[in-house]
Amino acid sequence: MNHKKLISLSQREIIGFDDEYININITKLKKYFYCLLASLGYMLAGFFVGWSSKLLILHERSTEFNNLSRCQISWVVSAFPLGIVIISMGLSKIYYYIGPKLLLMLASMIIMISWILNMFFDGNNFNILFSSRLIGGCGSGIIFVIMPIYMKEIGGSQYKTLIVDLLTTQFGLGICIQYLMGES
Repeated sequence: MNHKKLISLSQREIIGFDDEYININITKLKKYFYCLLASLGYMLAGFFVGWSSKLLILHERSTEFNNLSRCQISWVVSAFPLGIVIISMGLSKIYYYIGPKLLLMLASMIIMISWILNMFFDGNNFNILFSSRLIGGCGSGIIFVIMPIYMKEIGGSQYKTLIVDLLTTQFGLGICIQYLMGES
């Protein structure tokens, strides 16, 4: 395909539908696929919960987290839900100005920043761990509030139970994967 022609393609030609006609033009299989793809954000939130539940065990077994006190570890663990609460308060106002797609993309970037802080900085630094978890909680808070609304827009109201089941399953799967990863 010609490069210039690819740039000039419309959204309808690339992915098969326009935003205005989302409930009319998507087949049932596409709706399932888009809902499954969108629900991966809940799996990321499950990763955060699974990671924090292993932190005390990591503190006792490894030298990486030995410089943190139990009080500091409890603050690191509680930073994730604190971030969810902080961002959820003003999210309904922002939703109408920005829209669900942009908010979900913003949430994914926020979560990526959180995991980058976890990966590349010292595990003994309380401030970095706390900030990382707080940032991750803010990103997950956006996902928790906006994702069901966005999935209902994609799938329509007849798929409400499927959406709830899918989101709950993805969250639990994220926790389970984090447990299966062991002490990494």
